[in-house]
Formats: sequence, structure tokens, C-alpha cells
Amino acid sequence: MEPSRAPFESGWEWFKQGAGLFFAQPMMLILIHVLYIIVMLFIQFIPFIGMFAAYLITPALLAGILYATHRIAQRDEIEAGFLFQVFNDKSKLHPMLTLGGLYMVSVIIIMMVVFAIMFAVAGPLFFELLMAEPEAARELFEDNIEVVFVMMGAMLVSGFIMMALLLMGFFYAIPLVMFSTTEPFDAIKSSIRACWRNMWPLTLFGVLHIFFVFIGSLPLLLGLFIVMPITFAAWYASFREIYPDVDEEEPSTPGVMHV
Repeated sequence: MEPSRAPFESGWEWFKQGAGLFFAQPMMLILIHVLYIIVMLFIQFIPFIGMFAAYLITPALLAGILYATHRIAQRDEIEAGFLFQVFNDKSKLHPMLTLGGLYMVSVIIIMMVVFAIMFAVAGPLFFELLMAEPEAARELFEDNIEVVFVMMGAMLVSGFIMMALLLMGFFYAIPLVMFSTTEPFDAIKSSIRACWRNMWPLTLFGVLHIFFVFIGSLPLLLGLFIVMPITFAAWYASFREIYPDVDEEEPSTPGVMHV
């Protein structure tokens, strides 16, 4: 499925549309996001498998939020159980879990590459710093400050590039799998093309998101309960503009889980 190209100002228009969707049913969208946070925190506390389970189901839960937003756009009433919509639709569950598995493996690979770069640049120095006494470690650090900065710079740059590619791959893959019959691997490839073609409006989108998160964080983080649902709704709006011809194959609704 080929993505279209949006103009630069769409980065702002998506937020305007997202705000309109949010204020159509604000309390329920806030409840869904709070429920999402609670579920993710609970999973993180599961011993041994918590982190991996979180990676695995994150795309499915995010798709549930997008589904709730889609139903608002269709002028339907939403409910908190829409967060778990994917788990009630077998045709979507396996592809979403596949996306989650691919995301988890990608993050692990990125971490391995970053640590490999660290050891390639300053492996012996790193072990010396770990084994040395505090005073000796401080002197060793000061004597090799250039190497340390090169190591940190290489890790940051490589990590940023790989995480940006990862975000490009999954940003539209999740809604593509949710709202069409696109397979996970094809969705990831299409998402990368969509992000590349729409680099400038998405850059504006990202800058605005950072700004709104900063503003929302000022009143004891309470503003984030408004900023985050609007951002998710803006994400949905961007998907609808970039993929205007996406198949309207919605997940089945009779099995919605009630919360």
C-alpha cells in the first residue's frame, strides 16, 4: 500500500484534528489512556518476563487506542474496553503480536550494537573504570576524557539513528495492520516509505509534540492527561491523510471487552 505525501503544514493540522477528536469524548479517552498506563506498569512488575511481555503487547494496546479514536471519528460512542479490541479479534491478534515480537527483537539488536560500539571504541578503558577504586577511576577518567567523549558520542549517534529507523518502521505499521489487511512486514516497509516521504510534516509534528509535552508537564504533569490523548488522536489523523485509500476493514465489535 503506497502512502501519499502530505504538505508541511499538516504537522499542525493533525494536532488540530486530534484536539477535535479528543474533545468529542474527552473523559473516556483519558480513561483509556490511564488504563493503558496501569496495564503497562502492572506488566513491568512481572518477574523475568515483564519487560518482554510489555514489548510484545504494546502494539496491540496502541492499536486499541487508535481504534477508539477511529470510532470517535465515525461518531460512535466509545468505551474503555476498546483498549483491548485486538485481543477480541483473532484476525488482528496474531499480526499485532508479530509486530510486538519484531519490535522487541529490534530493540535488543539496537542495544547489542550500541554496546558493541562502546567496547570497540573504549572496551579496555571501560573495564578499567569498573575495576578501579573511586579515586583511581576518577583520575583514569580525567586522563582519558577524549576517549570517553568519543565513546559517548558514538553511542548516542548510532543509538539515535537506529531508534529513528525503528520508529519509522512501526509508526504507521500499527494502524496499517489494525485498519487494513496489510501483513506486518509489508506494513513496516510501507511505514518507512511513508515517514521518509513525509519527513517535514512529521518533523513539525514531532517538534509540536515535544512543545506540548513540555507545557503539559508544568502543572505537576497533569496536563499530560490531555496532551497524550490529543497526540494519539493526531497520530490517527496523520495516518488517515497519508493513507487515504486504506481498506476500511474494521475489527469486529461484538466481542468488545467491557471494563
